[in-house]
Amino acid sequence: MADITDSVELSSQIDFVEAAQSELQFLRLVDHHPHLFEDHVFKNALRRYELFWLPLFKSVDVDGKELQAPLDIEWIWQAHILDCSAYERDCRNIVSKEVDHRIITNLEKEEASVRARTIWDKAYPREPFEVDFQDLPVLFHSTFPK
Repeated sequence: MADITDSVELSSQIDFVEAAQSELQFLRLVDHHPHLFEDHVFKNALRRYELFWLPLFKSVDVDGKELQAPLDIEWIWQAHILDCSAYERDCRNIVSKEVDHRIITNLEKEEASVRARTIWDKAYPREPFEVDFQDLPVLFHSTFPK
């Protein structure tokens, strides 16, 4: 019975209209970047997500703070969370915990993006936070189960 009450309390804290509008805005942004659908861009985004983004959440600098991923990684991240059990398993394998990815406002996204870039640049000085979609590494094989 407590689970049902907890769900009701949680859902009452979410502005579903704002969440839907935020998701629609993100999908429009993706639609304006058709290169995100190209195989080599997708593979590079997966590489960055798996090798850099998720492990970033082990950092004490993150410590529960919201982070906004760059577009290529956000695209992978949103797809990954659609398979809840795979997402939970993969997060536990890489980070030893599930990484929360909640819906945030545009203002929060701006702040979370600055925070993410700062932590990223410190952790990965040789890997740019934003990528040049025209100049990408081509070889990467995911360790995620198929």
